[in-house]
Amino acid sequence: MSSILRLRTAFLGLALVATLVGGRVAWAGPEVAVVDVTRLLNEHPESKELDKRLRRAQEDAQANADQQRERMEALKQEIQKLQAEDPERVIKERNLGVMQMNAEFSYKWAQQQALREYAASLETLYASVVTQVSRYARENGIKVVLQRRADEPKATTPDDFFLRQRLRVVVFADASTDITEPVLARIKALGAQPGSGDQPPPPAGGN
Repeated sequence: MSSILRLRTAFLGLALVATLVGGRVAWAGPEVAVVDVTRLLNEHPESKELDKRLRRAQEDAQANADQQRERMEALKQEIQKLQAEDPERVIKERNLGVMQMNAEFSYKWAQQQALREYAASLETLYASVVTQVSRYARENGIKVVLQRRADEPKATTPDDFFLRQRLRVVVFADASTDITEPVLARIKALGAQPGSGDQPPPPAGGN
């Protein structure tokens, strides 16, 4: 896709979002709010523990890989001491190849498993954050809450720029519509574990 086509697509997407959001805000007023979900996740009391858990799992995987590497290095030393035509050398070389494949598979699997568990924990954390945002919104008569990141990083490539344009939901919002601080205060007050006391809010219209 050419840069011009990307820009046109991004512009049309932004124009549509701006039209929908702008039309809503024009008459809804305080019924529409914005929230920085990224900040709520980053500053959640459980966030650092999740990061530590991921690092521990990755470090364990690396430690196991290092042990495997030491065993393979020792086997290599044994192989070098044997004559090329020695049947035992052939066996050891075959064993070394199997060890290398197993070690590589085990390391990759452990890393992927750590990331899968981390992602699952983030999903749980995100669900608890959304629950608190929903509760705050219902309690304060807010009908729509849009995602807005206050410290959005700059794009580093043209493709990154156009992707961010498509994903950006809020172009402008007055500070009075931002509910990040009160929701964050509520989350920190709850403390403890993600999901503790966090039940999904009732469906809209269920009041």
